[in-house]
Amino acid sequence: MERIQPTFFRPPDASDYVTDVESVQGIDEEFAAAVGRALGGSASVVHVSGARGSGRSWHLEALAQRAINGGMRVLRTAGHPSDRTLALGGLSALLRPVRDQFPTRQRVLLDPIVALDDGPFDPTAVRTAVFRALTALAVSRPVAIVVDDVDDIDPDSIEALSLFVRRLDADAVLVATAGCSPPPWTVSADRLTAVKLAAMPHDQLVRLLVERGVNVSSADSAASSAAGNPGLAVALADAMSDDQRAGRSAVALLPRPAGALADELHRQLRGHGDRVTRALVVAACDPNGDTMCIRAALELLGEESSCLDEAEAAGVID
Repeated sequence: MERIQPTFFRPPDASDYVTDVESVQGIDEEFAAAVGRALGGSASVVHVSGARGSGRSWHLEALAQRAINGGMRVLRTAGHPSDRTLALGGLSALLRPVRDQFPTRQRVLLDPIVALDDGPFDPTAVRTAVFRALTALAVSRPVAIVVDDVDDIDPDSIEALSLFVRRLDADAVLVATAGCSPPPWTVSADRLTAVKLAAMPHDQLVRLLVERGVNVSSADSAASSAAGNPGLAVALADAMSDDQRAGRSAVALLPRPAGALADELHRQLRGHGDRVTRALVVAACDPNGDTMCIRAALELLGEESSCLDEAEAAGVID
C-alpha cells in the first residue's frame, strides 16, 4: 500500500540536532574516506539525503570543513525555491569566486553565465566549458564542489554540471550535495557515497528539547508531533508559550511551528495554491499517511484527488 510522509524545512541551526554519536561517527568516517580518495586523485561523489529539518546541511558543512582542512579549494552554491526559474543561477554562484582563474577560452564562455546575462546560451558549450574549467582548476589544487538544497537548484545548472560529474575519473575532485531526493546525476557505485539520514528516535527528540529548556511533558508532545524530525521538533517548541514550555499549560493537539521553518512552509504553500493546501489539510488528519483513505476523504469533501498528486510532484509530501 502506498503511503505518504510530509517533508519538512531546514531549521536555521541544524548542529544542535546531531545527538546520535555512533551514527555521526560512522558518517564522519565515510566523509573522511571520500575526501581521502579525492585528495589522492580519484574523484569522489557524496550525497546526503533526508527530510528538511533532519540536519543534512549540518553534515554537508562538516564535510566541507573536512575538505578545507585537507587543503581543498571549496566552491559552494545552494538552491532556493524562488531561484529555480533563474537559468544557471546556481552555477553562477558556484563559479563566481574563481572566474579569474579559468583558462581564457573557458572564461569567455562562462563570464556571461557568472554575470547572469539573460541572453541565449548554448547548453552543450556551457557543459563543455564547465568540465574543462573545473578539471583544469583541480590540477593546481584539489577542488570540492558543495551544493546544498540541490533539489532547488535550477535545472540548467544541474544539466551544466552533469557532464562534469559523470566524466570525473582520475581527478582531485570531490562533489558533495544534500537534498530531499536522490542525487541529480548518475555516477558509478564505486565513486558514490550515499548517506540517508534516518528519523531521530523519540527519546532523543525529547532529550533535545529538554536541553533547550522545555518541560519533559511538553517536549514529549512536540516530539510526538515531529515524527522523528528534529528541525520540526525545535520549531514546534519555539512556538510554545512560556507556560507551555514550563509545563503549566497543555500543548495544542495540533501545534503550529514557528520561525524560519514555518515562514518557508507558508511561503511554499501560498505558491502551490488553495487546492493543494486543502489537500494537505486533509492528508494531515490521517497519521498513517494512507493515500487510499486520503483520496476517498477528498472525494467525499468534493475535492479532486488529483491535487494530492500535485502536492507530491511539488515535493510537499513524499
